[in-house]
Amino acid sequence: MQSLPVFRIDNDNKNVSDITKKCIDITLKFQDKFKYYPNFIVSSPGRVNIIGEHIDYEEFPVLPMAINKNILCAVRILENSHSISIYNDNYEKFAEKKFDLPLNGELISIDPSISDWSNYFKCGLLVAHKFLKKKYPDRFNNAMLKGLYIYIKGDIPTESGISSSAAMCVTVAALIIRSNLGPEYSISKKELIAITEGAEHYIGVSTGSMDPAVIICNESNKLSFINFKPQLSTSNVELPVFNSENNIRFLIANTLVSSNKYETGPINYNLRVVEDTIAANILAAKYGFQLNRRMTESFTYDEDDYDMTFNSTRKQQTFSKGNLRDFMDAYFARHLNDESELFINPNDHNSIKRTEQMLNTMINLLDNCFPNDNNQHSTGYSIPELAGLLNCSRDEFTREYLLVNPVRFQTLKVYQRSKHVFTEALRVIKCIELINFHGDLSMDRFLKELGRLMHESQRSCDELYECSCPEIDEVCEIAIANGSYGSRLTGAGWGGCTVHLVSSDEQIENIKRSLRENYYLKHNPSITEEELKNAMIVSTPSMGSCIFEL
Repeated sequence: MQSLPVFRIDNDNKNVSDITKKCIDITLKFQDKFKYYPNFIVSSPGRVNIIGEHIDYEEFPVLPMAINKNILCAVRILENSHSISIYNDNYEKFAEKKFDLPLNGELISIDPSISDWSNYFKCGLLVAHKFLKKKYPDRFNNAMLKGLYIYIKGDIPTESGISSSAAMCVTVAALIIRSNLGPEYSISKKELIAITEGAEHYIGVSTGSMDPAVIICNESNKLSFINFKPQLSTSNVELPVFNSENNIRFLIANTLVSSNKYETGPINYNLRVVEDTIAANILAAKYGFQLNRRMTESFTYDEDDYDMTFNSTRKQQTFSKGNLRDFMDAYFARHLNDESELFINPNDHNSIKRTEQMLNTMINLLDNCFPNDNNQHSTGYSIPELAGLLNCSRDEFTREYLLVNPVRFQTLKVYQRSKHVFTEALRVIKCIELINFHGDLSMDRFLKELGRLMHESQRSCDELYECSCPEIDEVCEIAIANGSYGSRLTGAGWGGCTVHLVSSDEQIENIKRSLRENYYLKHNPSITEEELKNAMIVSTPSMGSCIFEL
């Protein structure tokens, strides 16, 4: 992977022209607030997942893209200051913050019990500081970081499932590294992903690598096919261009239903991770082997002949018992006598077909493992039932699976969750096959087939993973009725945004007009035109994180 791109505001590169106006605007606002000129600006985009929901932390490939909405941080380095001052342009919602840096170079503390926007800033600061200490111990172990003035301005809707929090963490980590190592240091994209993939765990949210990977690595006019095994990798996938008038675009419609991952994690996001982990271990027990435990205290990242080990809650909190991808790899390692982890090459049709066969096998094994005679487990399994399937005591089950992250539940729907994961992973592979090997399909046929996969994904998210909500369902139904080829939720769900496959301007305007009249004004008659404009975004794949030197 390359380094984070660095530009000048006067750069004529067409990929950055859309951000240039935002840079000029935040520079003027920074000067007005702090009476100084910023040294540089870091920009990171939001993202939508075209397909592959809730499978990234199970380490199956996903297909997201960066969008044309960003968070920007303008930064002034204060050589003799002991504090960081943060001003958010949306100050009515996000209050101004200032905090002192430990003089002895200690890491800043984060209290996850306090729900405050600045905790996301601190997550990015914390992981970047740990990186600096590990890579340059003589310089940063006992020395304070540089003080900063920071002005934040963004147009990524918050709590909407398009990764405003991940974009914040990535942006902050990049600006801390740039501030303390100087403009001559090239920030590796691979480094930045490794640094930020577990940043939100410090506030109690289980997340995977997908968000930072697409936010950092996406390229204009391309989707990101992200592999997590045998190691994290991204491949650029270019959507076909059928004619100059109607190209493939995505309409992103916000339900305006907020879902705070930290506050709802115990019953939503974190609970799904636990259910998937239980399912993986039941499958392993059923078919005669045990999943290997993962490292629980650190992960290792190698680049440029040095070894860098970070304390990481990711392995400890999310994957210490293995996951569904671990089960698939272990199963085929035994039956194919191949210990190597499967790498899925999106440009190799044989690799695509092989992966489809494997995932279909997984679905059959799952159905045989959880027979649902008379539909007795449609509402889920109890703790004693699951402990029995794992041949362990109730106390051991609770200790091994239910105490890592806070969760609340009546029953555990391990079959439904794992059925979604395997079938959603198969839809990602079929989507890649369609894009890269569509042959002589017409534009209409291509869009209908891609839309069908998106519809199936939404149905699975709603019925099996139960991460949809009535508002998401309503927005998708309106969009489909008015011309969307495919509509589904994007992000964690339980509110937030939806994504719709579109092409013509007429189609886009029809959908927006109907959503305006039949959804937004219906549920919120006092909504303003500005709020309506921000609620519906039309985007093509956009460039990832970058730095503007001033």
